Amino acid sequence: MALNRTNSIQNLQRFSSPEEIVTALHHELDAIKAACKKDDPDMDRAAEDFIVLFEQYLHEKGDCIDWGKIRPPAADRIIPHRNLPAIREDTTADMLGKLAVLKLNGGLGTSMGCVGPKSAISVRDDLSFLDLCVRQIEHLNDQHEVRVPLVLMNSFNTHVDTQMILRKYKHKNVEIRTFNQSKFPRIYKETLQPLPVDASDSTEWYPPGHGDLYRSLMESGELDKLLDSGKEWLFVSNIDNLGATVDPAMLQFLHEKPDCEFVMEVTDKTQADVKGGTLIEYDDRIRLLEVAQVPKEFVSLAATPTVCGVYTRMSSVIKNNCVTAINAISHAHVFFCLLCPFPPFFLLPFLASCRFTQTYPNLLKSHRLKSSRA
Repeated sequence: MALNRTNSIQNLQRFSSPEEIVTALHHELDAIKAACKKDDPDMDRAAEDFIVLFEQYLHEKGDCIDWGKIRPPAADRIIPHRNLPAIREDTTADMLGKLAVLKLNGGLGTSMGCVGPKSAISVRDDLSFLDLCVRQIEHLNDQHEVRVPLVLMNSFNTHVDTQMILRKYKHKNVEIRTFNQSKFPRIYKETLQPLPVDASDSTEWYPPGHGDLYRSLMESGELDKLLDSGKEWLFVSNIDNLGATVDPAMLQFLHEKPDCEFVMEVTDKTQADVKGGTLIEYDDRIRLLEVAQVPKEFVSLAATPTVCGVYTRMSSVIKNNCVTAINAISHAHVFFCLLCPFPPFFLLPFLASCRFTQTYPNLLKSHRLKSSRA
């Protein structure tokens, strides 16, 4: 359905302040909501969430870390796996009964030269990432006689194909549930106004990234379902991270630390790890440092193991395997960060993003600017 509105590129010279940009954005989003109401009943909520992210971007863009205040995390702030408490077989099943596994399933396989969801790519013996994830959870359930559910966070890019694929698992010993993350409009780089001119053109929309997880969990109703079913912990990892499996030792640690709301697994950084986030100590807190937060003159140093020492396998903390308390999500600060209240507590900004599109000449080549709330 074509949108009946003036192309925002004509307003290029009108905006002299962030307030004017936001006012124009509201006007354009109202037109989009009116055009999409029949096809997407959740558009009102998505528009409100997008404005929150957009205003956050306007206020925080250009804010970099003070490189002189960065320190490597102190040795006692990261617990070696070998020092985790011994697994108690008499409590493992009970702990697993309070656990759900969530896989981030919003990405396409285009970077690997494939069409469709990345989770559907065959990786070994004609088995896909999703096949192997289902096998892992089924083995866990069979081994401990439990019912750990598998929850998939899809995007509008992967939802339909994923629902079709899930039919083949109906006889597996795994309960599989899904929900969708948000759907946001791309915006013009020149005017910061929405790009869509057709409500059905998926190339003019984008899923806002893994930082959208906590907000989407709440607004989809999936968070309430997990709590109502007695789940207390959520194990989160990327769908293509096959090494991210449930570790009973980590659950035992959480069981013995009832005030702990978040645990993340990390590994030493090497010279081969030129991408990805790094844990640092900043203002006496452990934080995640992303490349987007590093001053340009220090970008090459940010990937050096001797500078920051610890590497979080993927580009942001939510992509790595982590466990979070489900009831803590409902009071997380604007759904973008979680606080771990036992010393030393972690302040971990989860990243969502606005996506920008050059007006001329190729609308499909966009770049991302990340925004975090700490």
